[in-house]
Amino acid sequence: MKRYYLAEIEEYEWEPGAIGYRCRASAYPGLLFDGGEILTDPVTGKPTNRFALVLVKAKDHALLINDPKMNPLPMVDLDVKMSSVHTPTKNALIATLKRLGLATEFISNTDGYREVIRALGRVNNPDFDENKFDVNE
Repeated sequence: MKRYYLAEIEEYEWEPGAIGYRCRASAYPGLLFDGGEILTDPVTGKPTNRFALVLVKAKDHALLINDPKMNPLPMVDLDVKMSSVHTPTKNALIATLKRLGLATEFISNTDGYREVIRALGRVNNPDFDENKFDVNE
């Protein structure tokens, strides 16, 4: 099963004394995912956003769903109208986006969930195309 997440960006030491940044999904060895792009400030080298959009393929998502740095997105088809998404599910999505520092007004102005995923992908990659975003083994 595949699921979208907003994986938080974290600082990590990839070798003694060498600090880098990665999306939280990278902390799971062997996890199959696409995405995780990190946009950085050209002056400071630090991430400009708190998350990266990832699509994860796994048989069991329980560990990821329970990780506070892996923010699961609603499990709805990309072509579902946002007006059809269950209100508590939509409210949880909006709360997550606000916590991660994103404006959420675009949610009300989008027609479908596909547009939401596209907007989230373009936060870190202006060329993001949800139709080319997939996880292969």
